[in-house]
Amino acid sequence: MYLALVGMVAPAIAIGITLDRAQVGPRFMSVSSIALSSIGLISVLVLTVGTYDLMISMQTGGRLDMEYRPPILPPVLLALGSLWPLFYGGWMTLTSLQLVRRGVPIAIAGIGVLAGFAAVLTLPFSTEWPVYSTVLPLELVASLVWATAVGIFLLSPRDERQPLENAGNFRVPRTS
Repeated sequence: MYLALVGMVAPAIAIGITLDRAQVGPRFMSVSSIALSSIGLISVLVLTVGTYDLMISMQTGGRLDMEYRPPILPPVLLALGSLWPLFYGGWMTLTSLQLVRRGVPIAIAGIGVLAGFAAVLTLPFSTEWPVYSTVLPLELVASLVWATAVGIFLLSPRDERQPLENAGNFRVPRTS
């Protein structure tokens, strides 16, 4: 599961850099997106290493004659590593807002904004049973639906009559 988290968070940096190079949104939003995804990846890596370190330190098999090996990483790093949904949710929200200017429909971007806000807002309650058994899986499913919809939209061929240069403009063009 922890390696799947790394695989889920790692592409966020590349997506943020790509959107920044394409100058899709304001500069502060692009830089914030890159910073949030970088901090999110670092926290997922710390969480992964810390969790495996804790599992290895507890591997005595119930034998009392084996000496205890304390974990290498301090417990505070493991607690800080569990803040990754905060950074990933912020990245998802900022990226969704940037993608609206790229021509992604507001309904698809809205899924990303809602999933990002949900990840950030439910973080303090993530240890409660109803939250981690029902809400967190729904957030992950919503983020996968968002990522799939964005990918399909951006990879689908466009009609030449619908350019993306006015994608951030919400005024309906007049047709003669």
